[in-house]
Amino acid sequence: HDQTWDGFRFANGQATSTGVVTFGGYVGDAAPHHITMRRITILRSCTGTATTASAPATDHAFYISQAVGGPHDLLFEDITVEGQGFLASAFHFDHSSPDNPNGWNITVRRLTVTGTQQALMLWDDTIRDITFETATITDALKFAVRYEGGTGITLADMVSRGSGVRGFY
Repeated sequence: HDQTWDGFRFANGQATSTGVVTFGGYVGDAAPHHITMRRITILRSCTGTATTASAPATDHAFYISQAVGGPHDLLFEDITVEGQGFLASAFHFDHSSPDNPNGWNITVRRLTVTGTQQALMLWDDTIRDITFETATITDALKFAVRYEGGTGITLADMVSRGSGVRGFY
């Protein structure tokens, strides 16, 4: 908690069923909170297994998941994800349990995503107060945004070009 990461470039790694960068994910662990990630780049040499539009969506750039109280008060600014290494998404919100909700009060500003299977995946009913402001999504194999749960979700100034199946699901 109470951290700022500024100017990091992640390279030459493999996301394995979570993310290159993971917040939460384990029942009973304390929630990460009050963290700012600014000017972060996930390079195309970070790899996953989403080689086609129908491949399993398991390997992500940023993976936000369950923790005691839920990951919260996270700020992401000026994020670039080069997903051509077969990452499933730039941001994935998934998994929760009764005492371990998913994320809340999270803001993502000025996001650029290229070549992921799906750029944003919002899959958990416990996510809340998530804001994406100003995103450019290019060449998503399947969807630019996949929304399947949560409340208080805001998408503002979103542009998708070349999304495979459709922009918003």
